[in-house]
Amino acid sequence: MMKRVKILSLVCLLVFRAVCSYAQDGWIIEADDFSTYYGITSANGTIGMVSSPEPLKCSMVVLADAYDRFGRGRVLNFLPETNPVEAEISIDGRVVRAKDARDYVQRMDLRTGTFSGELSFRDHRIEYSYKALRNLPHAVMMEVTVRAGSDCRIRIDNIHSVPASMRDA
Repeated sequence: MMKRVKILSLVCLLVFRAVCSYAQDGWIIEADDFSTYYGITSANGTIGMVSSPEPLKCSMVVLADAYDRFGRGRVLNFLPETNPVEAEISIDGRVVRAKDARDYVQRMDLRTGTFSGELSFRDHRIEYSYKALRNLPHAVMMEVTVRAGSDCRIRIDNIHSVPASMRDA
């Protein structure tokens, strides 16, 4: 009888462990088809970044409590801010774009609030991630990793874009 209890306990433990490891994957949203794309937001309560279907780009940055009353439909709308989370990578003079990428996947980790993407370009592998920092409310961070498959020249430019609503003000 005691042997059966031990075996049953071991089986229950293994099933519980398998269920828990599967449940952790529920924190990650993954996209690999960008034909219909709606951005997802990585935010910390003060600053937020909306993802873009293009690699290494963020479609919009918004600040909490910054609204435009006379935008679409004369209701309060988020006021886009200067976008510091945009990069452009050139490998041997060719700019990396989504249309030229292979195995392009984006992920949002809801547990950590990190948005990431990875893709292959020629024989190189590019991984990037960005998030709004929790300990610095108005700060965001972007990390880029390039694993070169062969000798090449890599140029990475950080682009700060300003929304149209803030130009010529």
